[in-house]
This record gives sequence, C-alpha cells and structure tokens, in this order.
Amino acid sequence: MIKYGNLVVRQTVRKIVNCMKEALKMEGDKRRIRLNQLLHIEYQFSDEIEYAYSNRYSNK
Repeated sequence: MIKYGNLVVRQTVRKIVNCMKEALKMEGDKRRIRLNQLLHIEYQFSDEIEYAYSNRYSNK
C-alpha cells in the first residue's frame, strides 16, 4: 500500500510540476507578446517624431 501511495504522490507531484511549467511558459509568452507590443508602439512613436522633425526643418 505504501508503494502505491508513493506512486500516486509522485504522479500527482509530476502533474503539478507540469502544470506549473505550462503556466510559466504561458506567462512568459504573454510577457514576450506585451514587450513586443510596447516596442512596436515605441518604434511607431520614434518614426512619427523623426518624420515630424524632418518635415519641420526641411521646409526652411
């Protein structure tokens, strides 16, 4: 009975660990996606500033 109990405990722990790994992977993916979105916004903003700056000083 103890061996069976240990097997159940090991399987349960393995399932918990796998769930935690999957959750961390999903969280990492969400962070990576969010970071990419922020970088995209930053690049768009810097392009707009560069465009406005070049138009302002190219007309003189």
